[in-house]
Amino acid sequence: ARAPVSLPALRAAAADRLPDGSRRLVVVVGAGLNAAAAHAGGIAHSWAALLQAVEDELEGMDATLPRPLPTSATAHWEALLHAAAAALPDAATADAERVLRNAVVAQLRRFEDQAPGNALFGKVLGWGLRDLISLNFDLSLVRSAGRHRLSHAVSREDLPALRRRLGRRVGNDASLYRRAELQGEEATTRVWYPHGDTGRAESVKLGVHSYGRSLTALEHAVGVYHREERLHAERQSPTPWPDALRQLPEGSLSWATVLLGSPVLFLGVGLSLEEWPLWWILHRRARLHARLPPDQRPGTWTILRRGTPPNA
Repeated sequence: ARAPVSLPALRAAAADRLPDGSRRLVVVVGAGLNAAAAHAGGIAHSWAALLQAVEDELEGMDATLPRPLPTSATAHWEALLHAAAAALPDAATADAERVLRNAVVAQLRRFEDQAPGNALFGKVLGWGLRDLISLNFDLSLVRSAGRHRLSHAVSREDLPALRRRLGRRVGNDASLYRRAELQGEEATTRVWYPHGDTGRAESVKLGVHSYGRSLTALEHAVGVYHREERLHAERQSPTPWPDALRQLPEGSLSWATVLLGSPVLFLGVGLSLEEWPLWWILHRRARLHARLPPDQRPGTWTILRRGTPPNA
């Protein structure tokens, strides 16, 4: 819900703290943060450069690229994938996509190598957030700190064991749970990667197939949120639900459950309609809190460089 007076409400939300002293506000960052960090550090980095790396890979495979390529990022990726599949007739389409994805990851890792000591990344990590969600694939943000731990790096092969240990169904998207943890002086900042990350190349989501599969996982996360909120009420815990939400056990704690119940600031995120899985969970979030009075709903803010917010 949009607050009546956005800036004062955002300042209040940013000042609000969880019991461990970290900020309750969840910040979602995207390509805009990387672009600003690259500009400040004199580093060349852009989505166009990533796609060019993939096109270079295809040219090395003697693939025929359609011209002109679509302007939509998703359609652009699918066009490159079709060209790769045609150039590798003896390979499955999934194998062709793996070749392209690995080219993206290799390019991003070169960008990561320049991240340590980046002033802007360091400033963001110094905000004292409990949870930060990065829509980028690269680990530049956490690598800039010089210390991080990738926690619960769940692969598809790990999921059956996780289900057995938890005694409940878990989502099929390992990126629901995968996060980097940065230990600060007072509390740990968790950096989540909904689109996957370069630390596990197969987790990187590009194209309609991987985006489509993520909707099932997000539907599961909504169900987990409802279940855990109900159990919390039944236990009559003295801990308020918004605080308990940030302490859910493994298998229930995910970037999606955090997003559903917390105040959120989008920073350097274009929020284009191509981010349809993200829009899906945001609309579910709005429905979840629709019956609450406006001043009791977790707020949502977007920092705009120019123009107007998306009207979706």
